[in-house]
Amino acid sequence: MASKTKVLITGATGYIGGSVLNRLLQRSDLMSSLDIRVLVRSPEKAKKFEQFGFTPVIGSHADESVVVPAVSEVDILIATTDCDNLEAAQIALKGMKKRFDSTGKQPVYIECSGTGVYVEQSGGMHSTDTVYDDANPDQIETLAPTQPHRNVDLEILAADKEGYIKAYFILPPTVWGIATGPLVDAGLVNPHSRQIPVLIKACLQHRRGGMVGAGKNVWNNVEIHELADFFIILLDAVLNNKAGLGHGREGFYNTVNGEHTHYQLAESISKALVELGLGDNPTPSTFTKEEEEKYLSFWAPFYGTNSRCLATRAKALGWNPKKTTDDVLATMKTEIDTLVTTKRIDSIGPV
Repeated sequence: MASKTKVLITGATGYIGGSVLNRLLQRSDLMSSLDIRVLVRSPEKAKKFEQFGFTPVIGSHADESVVVPAVSEVDILIATTDCDNLEAAQIALKGMKKRFDSTGKQPVYIECSGTGVYVEQSGGMHSTDTVYDDANPDQIETLAPTQPHRNVDLEILAADKEGYIKAYFILPPTVWGIATGPLVDAGLVNPHSRQIPVLIKACLQHRRGGMVGAGKNVWNNVEIHELADFFIILLDAVLNNKAGLGHGREGFYNTVNGEHTHYQLAESISKALVELGLGDNPTPSTFTKEEEEKYLSFWAPFYGTNSRCLATRAKALGWNPKKTTDDVLATMKTEIDTLVTTKRIDSIGPV
């Protein structure tokens, strides 16, 4: 009997990583044919993950003594933890190099990066005509190494170019929606994103939808379960050695569908707050500099940026997301109500 392909997933308790695992639980063929390992910090949660058929590895993604041996034992790493942690990526690459040296076969590194790599500052005062296409590696290579996430992406790209890994990059934009599934029900996985809840918390304290500048800046969006679907599509393609599947500079996948201005987002939050009795005005307002510092802290400039891109390569692989900007705007009332009633809003940073 052939040995099972070994897969390690970091960020297993997180919003994205946990959603990927919930999608895997829906695929009995993958659950039976793969040896799926999950990196978790908590021994208590590790035991619960084991009950779902996953093999736990206890430790942090930045703990070299744990990660190097764990990665050196697997064929595929799906990293969903922190796309700005260069040290963690370097540690993972050490494990992958060890795997390559011992087997002569390139392990696969699937990195969850983000469309934050495309940001440009506008202070919320205008949009941009610059749109990055994931099928245009020459355009992506024009990005400055100082862009968010880019130093980590470049480190992984260098390893791919050196030839000891095959690297694939999944770039989510603003991810929205409340995650669902057995792992959420078991209390193992965070069901909320960070980007929108941070803004919601600021608006709750403001008692009104707020934005940086005029809110004319534009970002793409994607629903959490449709994002998780793409991870499985890419994993299937890797496992089946899909013809023409590029990696490295040809392995970037923008997982985007809709596009929204930050004014639209602030307005939908403002209206929802009024409907829930938590706000005073359905029309959003611009945060003052003092309010930006008070409510958004170091995140404030980020909410005034543009990040626009196309999912040409991702959709060519068979990904077919259905949820649009209208859907994300329509969910704000439910998102706010859930965050408040469960008190999860209290643990949302940075404010």
